[in-house]
Amino acid sequence: MTGSQSGREHIADQFFNAVRSDNVQTVRRLLTAHPELARARWPGRAGDGRMRSLGASPYNRHTWMTVPGGHEPEDPRFTSAPVIYTRNDEILTLLVAAGADVNAKGTSGDLETPEWFYTPLWRAAHDGRLASVRLLVEHGADIDYKDPDGCHQALKTAAENGRLEVCDYLLSRGATPDLITASMLGLVERVDAIIASGRQAIDARDGHGRSALDAATLLDTYRACHTGLHAGHDQTAEILIAHGAAVDLEHAASLGQMDIVHEMVQQDSEALTRPRRIKALIGGAAIRESPLRAAKRRNRTEVVTYLVRHGAVDDPPALYC
Repeated sequence: MTGSQSGREHIADQFFNAVRSDNVQTVRRLLTAHPELARARWPGRAGDGRMRSLGASPYNRHTWMTVPGGHEPEDPRFTSAPVIYTRNDEILTLLVAAGADVNAKGTSGDLETPEWFYTPLWRAAHDGRLASVRLLVEHGADIDYKDPDGCHQALKTAAENGRLEVCDYLLSRGATPDLITASMLGLVERVDAIIASGRQAIDARDGHGRSALDAATLLDTYRACHTGLHAGHDQTAEILIAHGAAVDLEHAASLGQMDIVHEMVQQDSEALTRPRRIKALIGGAAIRESPLRAAKRRNRTEVVTYLVRHGAVDDPPALYC
């Protein structure tokens, strides 16, 4: 290794460490002297050449894996960019001003899933950093970038994490939500239009295994704890069911549909106490609320009384927070 190569690597390491530690002053100084750093990419999860993986099937053990050698320097499966990694609004502003790619794709900096790439807009939307979301969109970030499951990446992560200001902004800028994301937000007209167009299957699943009806009626372990379900969500659920969405006991309980709850319990008396089987997914399965938890959260008093009388098993509230 030559002295110049060693010097460049040292500067890159300094820069990475400054971004990781939110050291705005050092980031500004290094970018002023070396603006090309704004488009630099780092190997692995955190620049150390390693990535956290779910491991082999059944994908229930986190393991550390070494990034394979010989890959392209900008391969988004194994590298990330500072503009994706940073969660600091001021640092993001400096990076964009220095020419960072606002549509860079790469690893998330956390649990990595092959072929699922993340963008700067995903990070800012996930965190609810509206100023950074605005900055990225105004500089050309793709607001409609979708994950391999067909879901709107930025809008969906904002919805999952209760970042409603970010959702409103993205929608105002023309974001076009997919069926599951629209259902999660209770966007009745959008759901109706998607179904009418036949563009998405009613019972299609996202990367966490949830359907549109799940998104409209239930909280789960991949959604921030909130009380944001409203009449629009119930209307959305009605549309989905009218067009053939498969209704489970949890859905009926959440919607307060006492007649359906009664019919399902009568047909399967063990439904309320049988352990739920969760299908292992590479991205992690979303564990849905139990019927009793869903009914309690929605204040479906008649349903709650019936379920308790028939031995319903509740879930701890902390499971969804």
